[in-house]
Amino acid sequence: SDPEGSPGFGELARQKIRDHIGGTWGCRYSNFDLPPQARQDVFGYAANFLSTARDKARLGLLWLHDGTWDGRQVVPAKWLREATRVSDMILANEPKENWQYGLGFWANDQGVPWPDLPRDSFAACGARRQRIWVCRGLDLIVVQSPGTFDESAGMAPVGPVVEKIVNSIS
Repeated sequence: SDPEGSPGFGELARQKIRDHIGGTWGCRYSNFDLPPQARQDVFGYAANFLSTARDKARLGLLWLHDGTWDGRQVVPAKWLREATRVSDMILANEPKENWQYGLGFWANDQGVPWPDLPRDSFAACGARRQRIWVCRGLDLIVVQSPGTFDESAGMAPVGPVVEKIVNSIS
């Protein structure tokens, strides 16, 4: 409610998550190129996390265990379960081909982004092909840092890369 007075998303992530899971990532803020009439307090302040593959794996492990780290609930399990399935708003208002996004995560519970991968899988995807794919049923996390596919291809290439890994352990 107070972007100018808040500690910022990076600091909140450090306090609420990073320090509890032994992460080492940093955060850099930047603004988007906006027209002069745009409200900076609404549209600006992009947070860019600078993390290692180990940091991403720690986040994946936190998500795999429903927000619990070393016996402590760091992220509410109920929220994480909700966030990693396709949003009710998308299910109610979008055609089936768009049934692939939760609350900040790509979700496979409807089998749309990766039809050949387990339905309990989900992913976080960032700039420059950074990916964290999680499958609760396989107790598996796959981190791509950087990814092994063309960034412009969207989410579809996560499937073939992860399919090879899943098939090799199945």
